[in-house]
Amino acid sequence: MTKTPSADDFDATVPPERPQALDGPPSEDTAKEVAIYFMSLSPYVFATGDFKEWNALSGKSCKYCASTVAQVNDERGAGKQRTGNRLEMRDSQSVEMHQKNNQYIVGITMKEHEGQLLRADGTVEEDTNYVLDVRVELLVTWTGARWSIDGVDIKWSGKA
Repeated sequence: MTKTPSADDFDATVPPERPQALDGPPSEDTAKEVAIYFMSLSPYVFATGDFKEWNALSGKSCKYCASTVAQVNDERGAGKQRTGNRLEMRDSQSVEMHQKNNQYIVGITMKEHEGQLLRADGTVEEDTNYVLDVRVELLVTWTGARWSIDGVDIKWSGKA
């Protein structure tokens, strides 16, 4: 599993390292690495508004992917910025759903650490001063040329 940066090493404005799995070939292991990478992009896109990698992986059917872009654009349009919210990947599983279609369901259990939503003047609008346990499931598809995140379902989340 991809190493999660420690709290001291984490900077949400630095993109996570791009895994070789993004280049294929399709397998349960590479699908898992792609899903972990995609979720690891979340703090980065919220902190920077840089959607290059997020959009490259987002499938047309992924409502979570599109709603994340809309939320970030709304916040940044209002001059707001997020900091923190480091994701600590705890466990992951991958199951091939349709061998013919190279589709995989990837489950990830993670912790979302503290973060803040800052107003344009730098004051704190929202302070998440607790850790959340989160379980997500992603539909990950190899298109023959690239990976696509075709759905994300947050199964549960709650304070750790």
